[in-house]
This record gives sequence, structure tokens and C-alpha cells, in this order.
Amino acid sequence: MEFTPITQEFARGGYTLQDHLADQGTLDKINERLWDVVVLQENTFVAEQVLPETIDAMIALSEMVIPKGTKVFLFMTWPYENEENMLSGIRETYQNGTRAASATLVPVGLEWQQINENEEVPVNLYNPDGVHPSLEGTFYATAMFYKAIYGFSPSDNPYNAGLSDEMANYLKTKAD
Repeated sequence: MEFTPITQEFARGGYTLQDHLADQGTLDKINERLWDVVVLQENTFVAEQVLPETIDAMIALSEMVIPKGTKVFLFMTWPYENEENMLSGIRETYQNGTRAASATLVPVGLEWQQINENEEVPVNLYNPDGVHPSLEGTFYATAMFYKAIYGFSPSDNPYNAGLSDEMANYLKTKAD
């Protein structure tokens, strides 16, 4: 089965899900078409704080699309580099949000540190800013979404994003 997905993004640097909920551009994008999938990602700093407002925004955004048949995925982010203690709050926010918003959790951040600290397969998932993903980090997150959305093993997908076969295969295996 071959198809070309239509993907669009509506992201603004530093925005929270509450900001998106109040942004007419976000609301217009949501209502632009019947989406098969919507991915929600909270600002990592905010997600770490476990705020009820974050869960409320996840619920409200999900309620806009779920009745239309859209599947909602929550993109659990990772802690900032050298801030591993952030993961506990991030995990709690996304787990609570998943239940409350009837969404599917894609727990990218849970394996992030183990992969990044693996000495047998040296890989740095962080961009030099210590917050955003490197190419490897982006590839790993994408592989997790590939499995979550399509239900196929990332290892069966030949795409490597320009990474070495060894690195791409390692990250695909970790995402499986």
C-alpha cells in the first residue's frame, strides 16, 4: 500500500497548549479539514510542572477533533540535557493527559536518556542547545511515531535520513 500523507504543522516557539487553545491560527488549522491524526506536544518546561491547565488544554484540543474521527497522539518529550529530574513531571503530565483526553501516548522521552547515555552505541540525541533534538533524536522520535500511527515496525522501513545503517537500525530497534 503506497500513499503520500499530508502533513502540516502549526507550532510557535515557546507556545504552550493553552496558548494554542487561545490562538485563532491553531483553531483555523484544526478546522481546516478532517484530520486523521493530530499530534499534541506541550512545552517541555511546562509539562515538567504538572499543571492542571495543561491537562485541561489537552482535553479541550482533543474534544475539538475526536468527534470528527481524528486520532489524537500526545508527544511525550524528553528532559533537557543534564536535567534528568524533569522526566518525572513530564511523565506524570503526559500519562494524566493521555487518560483524560482519550489520546494515545507516544513516550519518546522515556527511553531518551538510556539511548543518549549508551556507551556501546555512542549517540547524542540532543542538539548543541541541550533542549532540541539532533538528527538522531529526531529520527528516533519519528520512528516511534511511525510505529504508533501506522502500526508497522520501524525496522521494516528502509528510510535512514542520511544516518549510517548501523545508527538508523539501532534507533529503529529502540523505537520498536
